[in-house]
Parts: sequence; structure tokens; C-alpha cells
Amino acid sequence: MKRKIKITFVLFMLFSAFVLQQLSAQSIRVNGIVYEKEESPSIGATVNVKGTDNITVTDMDGKFSIITEANSTLVVSYIGFKKQEIPVNNQQHTNSPAIKYPTPGSGDAVNEMKEGFNRTQNITTNLLLSYEKSIEQHRFSVMGGYSYEGETYRWFNTGRTFDDMKYDALGDEVKSDAVANSGGGRDFVMNSFFGRFNYNYADRYLFEFNIRDDISSKFAKENRNAVFPSLSAAWRISEETFFEGWKNDLPNVKFRGSWGLVGNNRIDLYQYLERVKANQSYMFGDKLVNTAVFESSNPDIRWETTEMANIALDLGLLNNSLNLTLEYFNNTTRDILVTLPVSKVYGLKAPIQNGGIVNTRGWETSLEYRLKTGRVNHRFALNLSDSRNEVVDNRLIRNR
Repeated sequence: MKRKIKITFVLFMLFSAFVLQQLSAQSIRVNGIVYEKEESPSIGATVNVKGTDNITVTDMDGKFSIITEANSTLVVSYIGFKKQEIPVNNQQHTNSPAIKYPTPGSGDAVNEMKEGFNRTQNITTNLLLSYEKSIEQHRFSVMGGYSYEGETYRWFNTGRTFDDMKYDALGDEVKSDAVANSGGGRDFVMNSFFGRFNYNYADRYLFEFNIRDDISSKFAKENRNAVFPSLSAAWRISEETFFEGWKNDLPNVKFRGSWGLVGNNRIDLYQYLERVKANQSYMFGDKLVNTAVFESSNPDIRWETTEMANIALDLGLLNNSLNLTLEYFNNTTRDILVTLPVSKVYGLKAPIQNGGIVNTRGWETSLEYRLKTGRVNHRFALNLSDSRNEVVDNRLIRNR
């Protein structure tokens, strides 16, 4: 007899009212209820994240709350019952019983149940190859590489309304003509090829050159790739032979400068495609009808690019305990990805455009002093800067 009851209880040990609350990029909070039967919650049932010591128990109402990873598995156990494993998998379950006195037109007059899930997969790959060579006081190094960044997201929801919901689960026993399904997904890929060359002569003359080719799926095929070079050079005057007489007072004097391009593709996906959204948004008589709404697009959008340049002087004094840096910079951002105003008669949301140029220039100085008293290291730092931003053009779409 005990075995028969045991099997029956396993059939009805259900999770209900799942609510997933995002806590971070890796962890979520799972709230739920463990049932022995349709209307009999399990008090003191153990809920454990499989393979960990993360454990909680259900309260007097059979409810529990636990923080876990989105791709983990929960193990539910109770005295006299068979253990059950339930994968989290970003599931969502909502059970909304009808309200006796609902607000008119609110939809609370019906029993409604929803199930859903979503899944995000991120893949990152980096391949690097480097080579170094020294010839007397000349040092060379070369590095080349490839990186891949991909994201795939999928989601699906289903919902039903019932005259009477006997079980808190969508299954064969639960049938309804009022069914609503929805789902979707998105994909993003960026491939990058990059290289770097370094040259160092006697720690006196320093040079570095970088180049990268980024290919982003956020743009149309003809605009997906962009090349971003950069270079920097430095001269350590304090390493020159003519500077020997001042080296005790100024152990480090270095002039340096750099120039480079960096790109920005931080916009929503598929902005270059004309998208269609189908829904029921209009009434004809007493019936809702299907409609299709076309969203705005711009197939000509391309990478936003920032040109950065700077020159600087680094000074080290008091055996390099006191360090002073003076720097001037000039940055210009072109083809800024913005949403520019459109006429109200357009009827749709304004598309993304490359429509602006902004220049930022200014100076920065920093002072740092370090000392040691016994086993204690002290560091004091002061930083001052001033910059000026100028919107050179907020309408221009540059043609290349």
C-alpha cells in the first residue's frame, strides 16, 4: 500500500508559480511551490541545487526561494517520496486564477496559465600567435590574432484560459480552445582580425603599431567591416648619454605621443533591415483583426569612428618617488550613430543614422608621490583636467 501511495505522490509533485528574478549575469532567484497533491503543499521538502551545497526547505505553504545559476538543475526530495530533478533553464510559469469581482475589461474574469522559457548562448574564441627577437640592443615583437564573439537568444511563451483549472500544470489533462503562442530570437556575431608590432631600442626609443579589422553583423553586408589602425612612439631622454649629468635629479624623462582610430557598433540588432511586426491592434465591429506594422530601417548605417591623438611628458623625480605627467589630447568622433528627428507625418519611429561629428580636446595633469615607512607603503595622487566638447555637426551624413 505504501508503494502505491508513493507512486501517486510522485505524479503530483509539481512546481508552480515560478518567478525568475535576474540578480546578475550568471545567477537568478527561483521562487516556487512543491505539492504532494493538487491542493496539498509539501511542508519541509528539501530543494537542493544539484552538485552544490546550496539547499533550502519549503515553508508552511510549501513555498521556497533559492538563488542559483540559470542553467542549473534543482533536486526536490521529501521523506517517503522519490527525488525529482527539475532543470531551471530560464523557465517561467504563471498561474492567475480568476478574481471574483474583477475590474471591468481587465481580463481578471478568467483563469489563465502561462509557460515560457528563454535561453542565451554566448561563445567567445581568441587565437593568438606571437614572436619575439632581440639583436643586441634592438628588441622586436610581433603578435597576430583572431577573435570571435557570438550570441544566440531564443524564447517561447504559451498561454491558455480555462473555465476551471484543476491542476497547476499545462498537460494532456488541461484542454482549452483559447491558446496563445509566441516566440522569437536573435543572433549576433563579430569577427576580428588584429596585429601588433613593437620595437624597442635600449629602452630609449619605443614604437608600437596596431591594426584590427572588425566585422559586425549589426550592419549590412557592404558596411560590416572597418579597419582601425593606431600607433604610438616614445623617447626616453633620460636614457641618452648627454643626459647623464641630470639623471640624479631627473631619473626619468619621457616624451610620448599616440594616434589611433577606434570603432563603436553599440546599437540594437537588425537596424539595417526593414522589419515587420504582426499583431492584433485594430477593431472592426466587434472583432480584433490582424495587422502588420513595418518598422523603420537604414541599410546605409556603418561603424561610428573616433580618431584619438595625444602628446605627453612624463617626469620622475626624487629617485622616481615623485612622478608628474602632463598631457594634451584631441579626439574627434565621426559618423555618430544617433536617432535624428523626423517629420511627424512619417508615421514610424525614426531610424538610426550616422549623423554627427563631435570634437573633444583638452589637457590633463597628474602628480603622484610614493613613500614607505616601515612595512607600510603610502601613495598620494592628484589629478587635474579640463576639456572642451564641440558639436561640429549634428546633421551631416558623410559620403565616402
